[in-house]
Amino acid sequence: MYIQLCKAVYKNLMNMTSIQEFFHADSSAEAIFWLIASVSTVLFVLKIIIGVLGAELEWGSEVEGDFFTLDTVLSGAVVFGWTGVLAYAQTDLHLAYIFGCAFMTGTATLFCAFFIYKNIRSLEASGNLNLENAVGKIGKVYLTVPADENEKGQVEVLVQGRLSIFEASTQSSEPISTGEEVLIYDATDDCLLVEKYTEETLS
Repeated sequence: MYIQLCKAVYKNLMNMTSIQEFFHADSSAEAIFWLIASVSTVLFVLKIIIGVLGAELEWGSEVEGDFFTLDTVLSGAVVFGWTGVLAYAQTDLHLAYIFGCAFMTGTATLFCAFFIYKNIRSLEASGNLNLENAVGKIGKVYLTVPADENEKGQVEVLVQGRLSIFEASTQSSEPISTGEEVLIYDATDDCLLVEKYTEETLS
């Protein structure tokens, strides 16, 4: 089904009439909901399968900023799409109401997914890992590290053979944004102390 959909999209250059016919949708809006629901569900399932097999997806981390990761966006898109599909099938609501319901449920799911994945990451960072073993290593910022050393962000670093997420703070006068590399120069019981990594950092 999904292979046929991809071929239809490619051959017709996103011709909405063809997509509408493929999904047997009554309108182009319904077809768009079907398309979003189908594509996001396939990607979400593939990501789960690959994760179970133990592979790491480069595109499974940050998409943009601290909040919009691929995990959260896919979760929101799945709920948004299927809410729209079910609303069309089960109700006679106007498109504006259907879109509003789908948008609210999708956004709520995105928020929930953000907090769930954040807590999962925090749990992964705990256990038998010794933070002292991260000192001297180069990591990557997962959640922006604020300039205020009393505030914490998160960094991703390979420690004891595991790529893990740890809370981190910096004494820098500027925040260190998501995706930037950092040098870990010290560690406390529950937090890494980092500074932005540059060519001159280790000199």
